[in-house]
Amino acid sequence: MSLLARQSCNLLQNKALSKFICFFHGSQCFSQENVHKNKKPCSQTTRKDKKVPPSSKYQQTVFLPSTKLPLRVKDILEHELQIQKEFEWNKQYERQYMQTERRAEFVLHDGPPYANGSLHIGHALNKILKDITVRQKLIEGFKVHYKPGWDCHGLPIELQAMKMGSSPGAGVKSLSPLELRKISRQFAESCVKEQKKTFERWGVLGDWNNAYLTAQPSYVARQLRLFDRLKKKGLIFQAHMPVFYSPSSRTTLAEAELVYKDDHISPDLTLALRCASFSTRLKETLSSLGADTLHLPVFTTTPWTLPFNRAVCYNPKLPYCLVALSRGDKRVVGLWAKQLLPSIDTTGWHWQHLADINIEELEAVHYHHPLDTSQLCPLLPSDHVTAERGTGLVHTAPAHGQEDYLVGVDHGLQLTSAVGDDGCYEESLGPPLAGLSVLEEGNAAVLSLLDETSKTNQEALVLRAGEMRHSYPYDWRTGKPVMIRATKQWFVNTQAVRDDAMSCLEGVRIFPNDGQGKKNFGQHLQRRHWCISRQRVWGVPLPVFYDACTGDLIEHDDIVKHVSDIIEREGSDAWWRLSERELLPPVLVQSYDARGETLPVKGSDILDIWMDSGVTWLELGGRTADLVIEGLDQYRGWFQSTLVTSVADRGTAPFKRILVHGFTVDEHGRKMSKSAGNVVDPKTITEGSADIKGRGTDLLRWWVCRTGTLHKTPTCGENILASYNEEVQRLRSIMRFMLGCLSDYDPAKDAPNFSDLSMTDRFALHRLFAYDQNAWINYELLQYHNVARETVNFITTQLSQLYFPSIKHRLYCSPRNSLERRSAQHVLHCVLQCLLLTMTPIVPHLTHDVARHLTPGESPQLKIRSPLPLEYHDPHLEELLAPCLRVREQLFSLHALSGLAFRTTKLDLTLSADSPAYEALTKLQSESYSDSSILCDILQVASVTIIRQSTDNLTGKEDEVSLSISESPLQSCLRCRKVRAALGSELCRECDLYIHNHCSETPAEL
Repeated sequence: MSLLARQSCNLLQNKALSKFICFFHGSQCFSQENVHKNKKPCSQTTRKDKKVPPSSKYQQTVFLPSTKLPLRVKDILEHELQIQKEFEWNKQYERQYMQTERRAEFVLHDGPPYANGSLHIGHALNKILKDITVRQKLIEGFKVHYKPGWDCHGLPIELQAMKMGSSPGAGVKSLSPLELRKISRQFAESCVKEQKKTFERWGVLGDWNNAYLTAQPSYVARQLRLFDRLKKKGLIFQAHMPVFYSPSSRTTLAEAELVYKDDHISPDLTLALRCASFSTRLKETLSSLGADTLHLPVFTTTPWTLPFNRAVCYNPKLPYCLVALSRGDKRVVGLWAKQLLPSIDTTGWHWQHLADINIEELEAVHYHHPLDTSQLCPLLPSDHVTAERGTGLVHTAPAHGQEDYLVGVDHGLQLTSAVGDDGCYEESLGPPLAGLSVLEEGNAAVLSLLDETSKTNQEALVLRAGEMRHSYPYDWRTGKPVMIRATKQWFVNTQAVRDDAMSCLEGVRIFPNDGQGKKNFGQHLQRRHWCISRQRVWGVPLPVFYDACTGDLIEHDDIVKHVSDIIEREGSDAWWRLSERELLPPVLVQSYDARGETLPVKGSDILDIWMDSGVTWLELGGRTADLVIEGLDQYRGWFQSTLVTSVADRGTAPFKRILVHGFTVDEHGRKMSKSAGNVVDPKTITEGSADIKGRGTDLLRWWVCRTGTLHKTPTCGENILASYNEEVQRLRSIMRFMLGCLSDYDPAKDAPNFSDLSMTDRFALHRLFAYDQNAWINYELLQYHNVARETVNFITTQLSQLYFPSIKHRLYCSPRNSLERRSAQHVLHCVLQCLLLTMTPIVPHLTHDVARHLTPGESPQLKIRSPLPLEYHDPHLEELLAPCLRVREQLFSLHALSGLAFRTTKLDLTLSADSPAYEALTKLQSESYSDSSILCDILQVASVTIIRQSTDNLTGKEDEVSLSISESPLQSCLRCRKVRAALGSELCRECDLYIHNHCSETPAEL
C-alpha cells in the first residue's frame, strides 16, 4: 500500500474524517476531486446511532428468517440416529432398485474388510469413500449395485480363537480342528455383526441383507469350483518349491502377508571356497601367475543356509578378474567381479589385481562344499547375479531362495532342506546343528563351524564376518522374521497369466495416478508363482486327496465337484467332519473297494486367504465392477489376487476403474500406533468419549471427503478435525439461513419467470451453474476433496459474502409477494436444492435434516439430479459485473486494512469511470445517484454516485474505476437498518411508505 493510502488509513483509524476521504482504484491513486458535490459536510466527530432493534417497534413489519432447524445439535448421536430412522435408511438401497426412472446399473465392488476386531480410522476412510460414491451415483440416476462383504478366514482369527478356546495350562493343542473352527467362526461372526452396526452408523448404504462372507457355504463352494477350473487349465499345480515360511506361525505366507523392517540385523559374511577342479585354460592362467589354487569368494547374509549350499553362481555378462588377497603369511587367489573391486572390504586382507580372465575360463569349475569337503559343487552361470554389492559370486541353496531354486531346476541340482516346520535344523544334520533354530541360533552355529574348518584346512576361509542392517521380511501377524524354505505346496502359475493381466489393465483407469498405478501392478506381477496353500485349520479346505501308500496326488475329474456340492449343503466343516468315504465321489470309492485298495487320504491344507478374497468378483454374478476402492497396500494384495484369478478364469479384468487411497497419519505425519498414543478412534469423533464431546458422523465423513482423495497419507488430528467441524457448521448455518428465508415460499406458486429476475439474482444463478458443473465433474473424476473445497469456497465467497448481503433488504423489507422478494427466494430455493443434492453424498445427515424442514418426508438421496437449466449460464454477466466486483474488492480490502471503526454501510461512495466500465456500472444503477440500487446492495454502502470521466483523468487504463468515500450524514432506518433516514427520523422514505401501505401485512413468525 502506498504512503498516501497508509495516511488515509490512519485518518480513518483516528476518526479525523474531513469533508471527504478519497480512496484508490486499480493503481492505488487518490483524488480529492471526484466527490458528490451536493452532499452536506460530515461531522468531525463520529456519531453513535441509536441501536434500536426492529423487534422493539417494527418487528411485525420485517420478514426475518424463520425455521425450526437448530443451529447446533446437542445430542448428535441421538439426532443422527433419529434421522436415519425417520428416512428409513435401512430401506433406501432396496428402494432405489424400485425406481423405474433410474438408468444403467453402476457396480461398486467391495474388497472385503477383515472380520477381526473393532473398526479403525482406516476402515472409516475406505468405507465412507465407497459410500460417497454410492450416494453420488444414486443422485446421478444410476441403479447402484453395492454388496458389502467380509473376509472371515485366516491366521489372525485362528490365533484369537486359540486364545479364547485354550484352558489354563492346557495349551492350544487341546483344541481339535472342529473345535477351533467353531470358535473361529463365532469370533468372526461377532466381529461382522459389530462392524456392520458401525458401518450403518456411519450412514453407509448397501445391500446389507445379502452381504457376502467368505465363510458362507455358497461362497466356499464357488471358490472350490473356480479352483477346479484353474487346476484343469494347468494354472494351479502342486510342486516342491521354496516359499516364504513363518516358523512363528508354522505356515507358508504370501508376499502380501509380509512386512519389511528396515532395521533388521543380519550377518555380513564373505567366505572364500577353495576350487577342486577347473578348466585347463584357467589352470594355465593361474600357473602363469604363480598360483596353483583358486578360491571363490561369496557374500551372504544367511550363513544358516550354507549347509544346503549346492552351487555358486556368476553372471556371464559381467567381466571378472583374478585378485590376490593377503594377510600375514596367508595368500589367497580369488575370482572377483571387476566392477566390485573398489568396494572390497575384507577387514585386514590386502588385495591386488592380478589379471583379467575370459568368461569361458570359468566353465567346468568345481569347489569344495564349505561344511562337507567330500562334496564337490559347480560354478554356474545365472543372470540373477548383479554387481550391486558383494563379490559377483553368489552362494546358491536351491531349497532356500527363489532364484536359487530356478538355477537348481535348470541344472538339476538337489533340492534338499533339513529344516523342520518349527524352523529348526532336523536331526539328519547331526550335531552340533540338529535342533537349533535356524533364525535364532543357526547363523552363529554355522559361523563357529566355519572357524573350525578354516583352522584345519583352506576349503572355506572366512574373509569377513560382521553385521549389516537392512530390510528383511517379517510375519505381519506375529512380528517375527520369516525364512525361505522349500516345501511341497500348491501354486498358481502367475507367470502364465501375467501378460494377459497387463493387457487387460490397458482398459482400466487408475486414480489418482494412472501411469504409476499400472507400474505398481507390473512390479507386483513379476513373481512367477503364487503359493496358495496354508498349513492351518480356519479356512477353505484344499479339496485334494493323496494315495495312502505313496502320497501321490489323486487325479479325478469329479472330486472337487462332489466336495463342493457337499460343502454347499453342509458347510465347510464337512471336510473335517466327514470321512474320505463320504467325501470322495461314490464311483471312485467303488473302484477302490473293487480293487481292495485303501481309500485315498484327504489333504490337511487350506487355501490362502488372498485366494478367498481374490475371488469375490464371483459375487457379481458375471458383472464387471465399474469401480473398486481400496488402500495403496492392495497393489500387492487384493488388487493383484482379484486381477489374477479373474484373468485366469475368464480372461478379463474384474474392474473398470480403481480408486487408490493412502494410509492415515497424525498431524505430524507419523504413523498411528497405540504405543505412540496418536491413534484417532473414529468412534471418538462421532460419539465422543469421557473427555471429548462427540461431533457426529458428518464430521468424520467430511474429513474423509476432504483428505481421502487428496493425499497419499491423509492426516487426522484434533486441529484438523476442529477446522473441518467449523466448515460443516458453516454449511449448516448457510443452509439454515436459506431455509429460514423460504418459510413462506412455495415454488409451485411463487416462482417468477427467469426473465423477471434481477441482474443480481441471475448472476447468482450463473455462479451456481459453474459450481454445480464443477462439483459433478469432480465427482466423476473421483476428486472428492475438490467437491468439498469448492463447496466451502462457494458458500463463503459467493453466498455468505456476496449474494446474501445484497438480498437481505429485499428478503426482510420488501412486500411479501413482491417480485423482488420472490425473485430472491426463488434463487435461494434453487441454491438450496442444488446444495442438498451435491452435499448428500458427503454429509447426508445434515442434508436430510434440512430437507425434512424444507419438504417433509422427501429424501434428497432418492432424488435424481437434473442438470441446471442452460439459461443460468450467462458469461456476459461476468463481464458486466466485473467492474463492480473489482470496486467491491478494493473497497473492502482497504476497509479491512484501515481498521475502520464503523461499517461500510455508513459510507457514501463516488465512482469515477470511463467506458466500458461506466456503461457496466450504469447497468446496475441507471441514475447517477442512488441509495437503493443494485450497486448499493452489492457494495454494501449507503449510496453510490457514478461520474463519467475520461481515461486521461485516471491512469490511462481501461476498465478502471476511481473511488472516493465520505461518511453519510444520514442515520440508520429503524426498520431496514439502511443508512438513509433523515436526522431525527426513525424510518427512511421507502419504509415509511411501506408502513403506510402495508400496515395490515404480518410477516412470518420468528
